[in-house]
Amino acid sequence: MFIKHLIAVTAIIFSTAGFAGDVVMTTGEIKRIDTAHNKLTIKHGDIANLDMPGMTMVFEVADNAIINAVKKGDKVLFHVEMDGQRMVIKTLTVQP
Repeated sequence: MFIKHLIAVTAIIFSTAGFAGDVVMTTGEIKRIDTAHNKLTIKHGDIANLDMPGMTMVFEVADNAIINAVKKGDKVLFHVEMDGQRMVIKTLTVQP
């Protein structure tokens, strides 16, 4: 019985490890918050998963909770993906 549980837990760990490794986080600083349009202006480092150099630009956010969690000047780590022609922030965490 113990072996079956160990194998199941190991399979779960390995199946989720690939997903966690695929999420590329980018450093940035919040420059402007547009709550009316769910957009953030961020001065960011290189966005490796989109092959984009660092610059300051406007991003849409996937969830209003992201907008409510930040303030101007916050240092952040975020993950952005292409959604059609739009770049959308999927996850964001404020750094201490």
